[in-house]
Amino acid sequence: MTDQSLSSNFKRAGVWRRLTALLIDVMIIAVILQLCALVLFPLTHGRIQFSGGIYTIKCSKLDSLPAGVAIPADFNANVIVDCQNSVLGLQSARTLRVQRVTRDGAITKEIHIDSMLNADGAPIMGLSLGILLLPLLLAWRFARDDRQGTPGRRICRMRLARVDDGCVPSASEVRRRYLLLLVILSPLIIWPVILSFFPVTALPENVLIAITLASYGPVLVVGLAAWRQVYVRSDTWYDRFAGTSVIRAERTTIQLESASSTAPAMDRLAEAGPAVPFGDAGRTASEGTPISAASPPPLPPAADQGKRSYIARHWRGELSLPLSYWVNGGLVGVIAGATIAVIAGLIVHEQFDAEPVPALLWMSAIWLCVALLTLWQLVGIWRSATRYRAAGKGRWGLVAKVMVVLGAASTLLQFFMQGLPQLAGVAEIVAGDRSLGPHQFKVLAYGEMLEFSGGIKFGVAKELEDFLSAMPELKTVRLDSVGGRIREAQKMSDLIKAHGLSTLVEKQCLSACTIVFLGGKDRAILSSAKLGFHQPTYRGITAAERSHSVAAEEERLQRLGLSRAFAERANKAEPSSMWFPEGSELLREHVVTRIVPAQTRAPAKLMSDAPISSSNGAARKGNEQVAAPVSPQATVVTLPRDLVQRLQSSKPVNRVPSSITGQK
Repeated sequence: MTDQSLSSNFKRAGVWRRLTALLIDVMIIAVILQLCALVLFPLTHGRIQFSGGIYTIKCSKLDSLPAGVAIPADFNANVIVDCQNSVLGLQSARTLRVQRVTRDGAITKEIHIDSMLNADGAPIMGLSLGILLLPLLLAWRFARDDRQGTPGRRICRMRLARVDDGCVPSASEVRRRYLLLLVILSPLIIWPVILSFFPVTALPENVLIAITLASYGPVLVVGLAAWRQVYVRSDTWYDRFAGTSVIRAERTTIQLESASSTAPAMDRLAEAGPAVPFGDAGRTASEGTPISAASPPPLPPAADQGKRSYIARHWRGELSLPLSYWVNGGLVGVIAGATIAVIAGLIVHEQFDAEPVPALLWMSAIWLCVALLTLWQLVGIWRSATRYRAAGKGRWGLVAKVMVVLGAASTLLQFFMQGLPQLAGVAEIVAGDRSLGPHQFKVLAYGEMLEFSGGIKFGVAKELEDFLSAMPELKTVRLDSVGGRIREAQKMSDLIKAHGLSTLVEKQCLSACTIVFLGGKDRAILSSAKLGFHQPTYRGITAAERSHSVAAEEERLQRLGLSRAFAERANKAEPSSMWFPEGSELLREHVVTRIVPAQTRAPAKLMSDAPISSSNGAARKGNEQVAAPVSPQATVVTLPRDLVQRLQSSKPVNRVPSSITGQK
C-alpha cells in the first residue's frame, strides 16, 4: 500500500524530534498542575493532589493497612508503603501503595494497588490532577496546531502542515486529526477518571488486571504508529486520516514573504542571488531551481504591528532594544516591585494574613504575578536583542542577552531560596502544623487550673478562649511547650492577661511559649523548670527580614515588662540554639515573680489537694485526671460539648524538646 505523498520540498519531523517536543509540552503542563497541587493540597487537606512533575518522595513501610482501605480479599499483600511527594517541604501528594511481590526463581512478579491518602494519612476518595494531564495536552495542541504550534514544537523547529502543499492546515483538518487521536486515547482518559471517582479497588483481582491491561491497549496502538513512522517513513494513522503531516522548519531555509508583502520586498528577494541550501539542494535560483524549493512552507500572514498592543509588541520583540531593556525591563520592574511592596504592606497592616488560607492565597498570587511579569520582560528583551544583533549591532544585543540570563537566574534563585520555602511554611500551617506535634488542654483542680502542652499551632488561641469562657473559676494556666507560632502565642498571652490569670511552668517553656508565660499576672516556675529564648525564624527568611523580626521581638519583650538588655540577650541566640537564663536573672529581670523549690510540685495556692472526679469515679495521682462533663448543677466546671473529646484525652504527650521550633 502506497502512502500519501509529501512534497519533496518539505521533510517530515523524525520520531526523536517529535518525542522531544512531546516531552517538553508534557513537562510544561505537569509543572502547571504541580503548582496548582502545591496550593490546593493544604487548602483541601489532601483531597486534591498531583503525583507528577519534579518532586522528592519519602516512603515509610507500614505494618498493617490503615482503617478504611479496601483491597480484594484474595490480594494477599506483603508490602505496604506510605509515600509522600513534596517540593522543598511543600507537599503535593500522599499515596498508599499495597504490593504483592512474589519470586519464582529468577523471575520477580509485582502487583500493586495505590490509594490516595489525605494530609493526615487517612484514605480518601480525592481528585488527582493527573487525570487532567492528557486532556490538557490534547486541548493545548489542538488549539495551537493551526497557528504556530506549542512551545515544544517551536523549540524543536517543526509544525503541523497539510500533506499536499505544506501550508498551515485548516481548522476542520485539525479537528479530524485530533478526533481520531481522541478516540484512540480515550481509554487512557476514561480509566483514570473511573479510578478517581469510583471504588473499583474492591473488585476481584482478575477483573482489575484485565481492565488495566485493556486501558493500556491504546498505548500499543500509538507505539505501532510511531514504529511505522520510523521505518516506513510515513505519517501516523490520524495524520493520514486528516491529510496532515508534522514537518521540519530548518533555520537554514529562506522564509518567503507572505502574500501581503510589498512589491519592493519581492524585488529584493529576486535580487538576492544564490538561494540558501535546503538539504542537498545547493543550486541557485539562476540555475533553474524555483525559490520555493529552497523555502519552508509559508506561515499565515503576520498581523499588522501597528494594531498590536504595547504588551504584545514587547513580547514579540518588535520594540527597540533600549525601550525594551530600560523601560520595560528596568522602569516597569521598579514600579511593579514598589506596587507589590505596598500591597504586601497593606495586607500585613490590615491583618489579611491573620488566617493561613488567605495568606497562602495572596502569597501565591503575588509570586504568580512576579513570574508572569518577569517572563514577559525577559522574553521581550531577548527577542528584541536578537533583532538588534541581526541588524549588525551584535555587541549590545549580546550584553542584553547576558543580562537576561542573569536576571532569570536571579529570579529563580530568589523563588527557590525564599518564595517556595515561605509558601511551604504557610502551607504547613494550613495542613495543621504536624511538625510541631500534637497539643492538648487538660482541666485540673476542679476547674481552677488549665494545663496546655504541645506545640502552639494556628487555632490554639481560639481553643483557649473557649476554655476560658467555660471555666469561670480558672486561676492558673500551666504550660509545657516547646513553642510554635508567635502570633498565636501573643493571642494566648493577651487572653491570659485580660483574664488576670497566673502562669506556671513545672517542666519547660521554650521559644514562643515564653510569650504566653509572660502574659500571667503571677508567673511561677519550679527551680528545675526551663525557660528558653532564641531568635524568631521561619522558612525562607532573609537576613534583612531576620533583623526586622529580631527588632520586633525585642520590642515585644519590652512591652511585656522586660528590660532592653534582657530582650537583646534573649534574641542573640541563633534559631538552632537556645538560651536558658539562670533563676536569679529571671527574678531580677521580672521574667518570673517567684521560683518554687523543685521538691514542691506547685505553689499551694495554685492547686487543690482534692481529687478530680472522673466519669468512672476514679481519681488519679497528682490531680491530673481530666474532668468529665457533668450537669450544670454540679460544682465541677461545665464544658462545651465540642470540647469534651479533647478534655477526655488519656495522658499528656511527652515530646522531646527541639532546639528549632521552626517559628521562634
